[in-house]
Amino acid sequence: MVFSKYFDYVFKTGDWQKAIRELITCPKDFQKNLDSNIYDCESSFKNHEWCFPAFDLLPMEEYKKIHPNQIEFSVQRGCVFNCPFCSEKFKISENKTYQRDPEEIVKFIKENPGYYYYFDATTFTQNRQWVKELCEKLEPLNINWRTVTRINQIDEEIANILSKAGCDKIGFGVETFSKEDQIKFNKPMTPEIVKKHSEILSNEGIIPRAFFILGLPGQTKEDILETQKKIEELGIEYRWKEYIPFEKVLSAKTIEDFQIFERSIFPKHQIKGLSQDFYNKLLAIER
Repeated sequence: MVFSKYFDYVFKTGDWQKAIRELITCPKDFQKNLDSNIYDCESSFKNHEWCFPAFDLLPMEEYKKIHPNQIEFSVQRGCVFNCPFCSEKFKISENKTYQRDPEEIVKFIKENPGYYYYFDATTFTQNRQWVKELCEKLEPLNINWRTVTRINQIDEEIANILSKAGCDKIGFGVETFSKEDQIKFNKPMTPEIVKKHSEILSNEGIIPRAFFILGLPGQTKEDILETQKKIEELGIEYRWKEYIPFEKVLSAKTIEDFQIFERSIFPKHQIKGLSQDFYNKLLAIER
């Protein structure tokens, strides 16, 4: 495996994406830059260095079986929040976001027309000026797209701007409606907050979609059923995602350690009172 020699470094460096790219494309430069510590947190990707999907190298037929007419690519990385269950802070430790150049996004879409676009982001609406600049350039293209953000980063002005630019769906992490867990993870996304901001989106023709986590430390079957009941009462699309203990991933010293993690930890859960079968069924929900 090409990364095994550098496993620990590549996944802990502040700029692991740049390191991986150069390890693949130019190993000599990678080793030289590794020796001079060029991949630290201060040497983040410049806008023009962000890659787009390499359609000629990817198994596109397999991808199209899942999303027949969708293209997904990253438009933002980094995060100003500190959710302990999120992998973003392990990728970029700084409390800031980096946005892709709007001109580059528009250029890529023009070169690849006719798709439904998924703009992968952490908190798409965090940088309001960037959102306004990007949406102004997207509006004449007459395309449809979706993205993700933090639900309380949505207001009437931003929702209107997104809608005019072709955004028709936004996903957002709620994680749980358990008050105890919300306090523990410092993310008080109550049903009232979700309802208020989801209505703002719906009024602009944008479909809100909530994400919840299965397997949060201490989570019980009762917590899950209560959360599911509340989101279904709100009538909002939702899906569950499995909890991944990233701190255990980072403790791996070799590729063999990581494989042990995959086999022994990741596929299982520790949710009191919840069978593995019911757990799998929850993960399969798409509403």
